[in-house]
Amino acid sequence: MSKEQQKGYWRNETVAFLALTSLSGVEYWVLHKIAESGLGFKNLLKASNADEISKHLNVSLPDDIEWQAYQQQLWSIGLARARSLHADNVRLLFKEQELFP
Repeated sequence: MSKEQQKGYWRNETVAFLALTSLSGVEYWVLHKIAESGLGFKNLLKASNADEISKHLNVSLPDDIEWQAYQQQLWSIGLARARSLHADNVRLLFKEQELFP
């Protein structure tokens, strides 16, 4: 994977991670387990239905949601959180990243 592809991959993982943290009941250990599994936060967020993501996150999502619209809403939340962190000069790094201490 080229440096540019890696940069895009980690940017997407960061946005997806931040999106998932916006869900009520999603805690550190759940996110840690997902990270350790190698599934990837973006792949999880791209799940084909709400049941799939609920199973991995061990949370209940609203029954009356239109899944694709909800995914877009979550992505927008993650993007807003990423931009806010960037504006505050905060950088979120994952241990698999080259820059991780």
